[in-house]
Amino acid sequence: MSWEEELAALVPCYDENGGNATLIYSAGGAVEADRRSVKANLRRLARFYQVDLEAARRRYGQYLGRAQGVPLPFSLSLVLVPVKMRVPVGKNDGADGYVNPGAVQGCLEADPGEEPVRSFLLLKGGHRLPCYLKADTVNRRLKTGLLVHDHYRREVALKGDPPYWSLLERILELVIKKGSSNGRAP
Repeated sequence: MSWEEELAALVPCYDENGGNATLIYSAGGAVEADRRSVKANLRRLARFYQVDLEAARRRYGQYLGRAQGVPLPFSLSLVLVPVKMRVPVGKNDGADGYVNPGAVQGCLEADPGEEPVRSFLLLKGGHRLPCYLKADTVNRRLKTGLLVHDHYRREVALKGDPPYWSLLERILELVIKKGSSNGRAP
């Protein structure tokens, strides 16, 4: 699976030797096990999209007024929201997975007998992922991810995507050309 496919989730897991690993879910339903941790896969994804993770956390954390659980935008089509998806065994084992809100179909409260799992995320592609947060909390985080996504889109539109700038330049050339052919100053 490549990063170009629509990423649905990065889920922390333990491999057969007890080491940190990641299950990578696509919106199409594919699942791939990766021997690297979620943190390593996030860094890999950041390199692919040329995103500074620390700067993104700081920028969008300030925008949201929080330091924890900050959604990370990677592109116009990908924002990842942190959600607690396992109970860590070791001190440095991460509990958070990252979910693309655009790939989530819903979130259900878990039955009381399924504790410590508190909810389930339903992904496009038919997967049901256990979460260790209440469904209300997960839904709030997903909405926050959509807020960050909208803010990111506005920032990109203001900065201008390179194709956007070239289109503006072409329009400006046509306006100037039309103005000068009418004998008027632009």
